[in-house]
Amino acid sequence: MNTLFILILLMTSCLASATQATDPSDNDSHSLKSLTVRALKQKADELSQTIKNSRYEVSLDSIPSTAGQNQCNHPPDILFLTGAEAGNQRIKIECTSPKRWSVYARGNIRLFVSVLVSRRALARGETIQPADVTLREQDIGALRRGYLLNDSILNNKQLTRRINAGDVITPKVLRAAHLIRRGDRIVIVADNGSFTITMPGKAMEDGRLNQQIRVRNLSSGKTIQGTVSGSTEVTVL
Repeated sequence: MNTLFILILLMTSCLASATQATDPSDNDSHSLKSLTVRALKQKADELSQTIKNSRYEVSLDSIPSTAGQNQCNHPPDILFLTGAEAGNQRIKIECTSPKRWSVYARGNIRLFVSVLVSRRALARGETIQPADVTLREQDIGALRRGYLLNDSILNNKQLTRRINAGDVITPKVLRAAHLIRRGDRIVIVADNGSFTITMPGKAMEDGRLNQQIRVRNLSSGKTIQGTVSGSTEVTVL
């Protein structure tokens, strides 16, 4: 009887071990989530290294509840389908052995950077000054229209639309300001490479840097085309 009892115990133990080895467990699902979060952190870390003084937060928003039920003989491949950017992430989790399978998950990378925002309401056409902006930390993954990291680009720029206090300054709301206005007295510079002649002139239209405008030569009375080369200067060939 003792021998039979021991044999029954041994058979029961072996059956339990075999079941544990082949059946999925909650730990498999938990491990898959950990691998995906680790991949999110790695991508976020690589993105943060491209921008100084940035920080990040990651989250795994969803993963199929059945994901841990699939057997895999090696760590699954974690593939990002979103591209090299922050924000919402679509993720493919893929395995090839013992059989090929894949599931999809969603996550998020929040990359915080100090960007330029307006200190006050500014009107369309207003020339923006460094004193009009300040740096404020924002999640750039949500700034699909772009952002600016310093005020050096603001030199001689005006707004293409009205913005409110606290609005993020984006490249699309800026354009080169007019250096010359219609009616301004200007200097016409004629330069053929060998010598330079200057003549008094009058702007017949508004002009931005490197823009061609019509000007009137006040000495001859003729109207000619020239290129805006300074705040009071138009160059002609």
